[in-house]
Amino acid sequence: MHHINKKNHNKILSYCRNFLNERGELFIFEHNPINPVTNYIFKNAPIDKNAEMISSKNLVGSALKAKLKIISLKYTLFFPKQLSFLRFLEKFLVWLPLGAQYLLILKK
Repeated sequence: MHHINKKNHNKILSYCRNFLNERGELFIFEHNPINPVTNYIFKNAPIDKNAEMISSKNLVGSALKAKLKIISLKYTLFFPKQLSFLRFLEKFLVWLPLGAQYLLILKK
Protein backbone atom coordinates (compact mmCIF):
# COMPACT_ATOMS: atom_id res chain seq x y z
CA MET A 1 0.00 0.00 0.00
CA HIS A 2 2.92 2.36 0.57
CA HIS A 3 3.55 2.42 -3.19
CA ILE A 4 -0.06 3.42 -3.90
CA ASN A 5 -1.12 7.05 -3.58
CA LYS A 6 -3.02 7.47 -0.29
CA LYS A 7 -6.02 8.99 -2.05
CA ASN A 8 -6.51 5.63 -3.79
CA HIS A 9 -6.31 3.39 -0.72
CA ASN A 10 -10.09 3.22 -0.16
CA LYS A 11 -10.71 2.41 -3.82
CA ILE A 12 -8.03 -0.30 -3.90
CA LEU A 13 -9.30 -1.89 -0.68
CA SER A 14 -12.88 -1.82 -1.99
CA TYR A 15 -11.65 -3.47 -5.17
CA CYS A 16 -9.88 -6.17 -3.14
CA ARG A 17 -13.04 -6.66 -1.06
CA ASN A 18 -14.95 -7.54 -4.23
CA PHE A 19 -12.62 -10.49 -4.83
CA LEU A 20 -13.04 -11.98 -1.38
CA ASN A 21 -15.56 -14.72 -0.78
CA GLU A 22 -17.36 -14.85 2.57
CA ARG A 23 -14.54 -16.86 4.19
CA GLY A 24 -11.68 -15.10 2.39
CA GLU A 25 -9.15 -12.93 4.20
CA LEU A 26 -6.87 -10.16 3.00
CA PHE A 27 -3.41 -9.97 4.60
CA ILE A 28 -1.53 -6.67 4.36
CA PHE A 29 2.04 -6.29 5.65
CA GLU A 30 3.26 -2.72 5.89
CA HIS A 31 6.24 -0.80 7.21
CA ASN A 32 5.59 0.80 10.57
CA PRO A 33 6.29 4.55 10.43
CA ILE A 34 6.52 4.72 14.23
CA ASN A 35 9.70 2.60 14.19
CA PRO A 36 12.79 4.85 13.84
CA VAL A 37 14.96 2.16 12.22
CA THR A 38 12.25 1.42 9.66
CA ASN A 39 11.99 5.14 8.93
CA TYR A 40 15.72 5.41 8.32
CA ILE A 41 15.84 2.37 6.03
CA PHE A 42 12.71 3.45 4.17
CA LYS A 43 13.99 6.98 3.53
CA ASN A 44 17.27 5.62 2.16
CA ALA A 45 15.92 2.77 0.03
CA PRO A 46 15.90 3.59 -3.70
CA ILE A 47 12.92 1.31 -4.27
CA ASP A 48 10.84 3.40 -1.85
CA LYS A 49 11.91 6.76 -3.31
CA ASN A 50 8.36 7.73 -4.34
CA ALA A 51 6.55 5.73 -1.67
CA GLU A 52 4.93 6.97 1.53
CA MET A 53 4.50 4.87 4.65
CA ILE A 54 1.01 4.49 6.04
CA SER A 55 0.31 4.22 9.74
CA SER A 56 -1.70 1.28 11.02
CA LYS A 57 -4.35 3.74 12.22
CA ASN A 58 -4.78 5.22 8.73
CA LEU A 59 -4.81 1.82 7.05
CA VAL A 60 -7.45 0.57 9.49
CA GLY A 61 -9.50 3.68 8.72
CA SER A 62 -9.24 3.06 4.98
CA ALA A 63 -10.22 -0.58 5.47
CA LEU A 64 -13.29 0.37 7.48
CA LYS A 65 -14.33 2.90 4.82
CA ALA A 66 -14.02 0.09 2.27
CA LYS A 67 -16.46 -1.92 4.44
CA LEU A 68 -13.87 -4.47 5.47
CA LYS A 69 -13.83 -6.01 8.94
CA ILE A 70 -10.68 -5.97 11.03
CA ILE A 71 -9.74 -9.49 12.08
CA SER A 72 -6.33 -8.73 13.52
CA LEU A 73 -3.65 -6.06 13.77
CA LYS A 74 -0.25 -7.29 14.93
CA TYR A 75 3.19 -5.73 15.04
CA THR A 76 6.26 -7.75 14.13
CA LEU A 77 10.03 -7.64 13.58
CA PHE A 78 11.22 -6.09 16.83
CA PHE A 79 14.77 -7.41 16.98
CA PRO A 80 17.48 -6.97 14.32
CA LYS A 81 19.92 -9.74 13.42
CA GLN A 82 22.32 -8.72 16.19
CA LEU A 83 19.57 -9.39 18.74
CA SER A 84 18.10 -12.45 17.02
CA PHE A 85 18.47 -14.45 20.23
CA LEU A 86 15.55 -12.35 21.55
CA ARG A 87 13.20 -13.12 18.66
CA PHE A 88 11.39 -15.75 20.71
CA LEU A 89 9.89 -12.78 22.59
CA GLU A 90 8.26 -11.28 19.49
CA LYS A 91 5.12 -13.41 19.82
CA PHE A 92 4.49 -11.65 23.14
CA LEU A 93 4.99 -8.16 21.67
CA VAL A 94 2.47 -8.23 18.79
CA TRP A 95 0.34 -5.64 20.62
CA LEU A 96 3.20 -3.12 20.88
CA PRO A 97 3.18 -0.63 17.98
CA LEU A 98 6.98 -0.41 17.78
CA GLY A 99 7.76 -3.35 15.51
CA ALA A 100 9.38 -2.65 12.15
CA GLN A 101 6.27 -3.87 10.34
CA TYR A 102 2.66 -4.61 11.04
CA LEU A 103 0.17 -7.13 9.72
CA LEU A 104 -3.45 -6.21 9.16
CA ILE A 105 -5.86 -9.06 8.47
CA LEU A 106 -9.22 -8.13 6.92
CA LYS A 107 -12.36 -9.85 5.67
CA LYS A 108 -15.76 -8.98 4.18
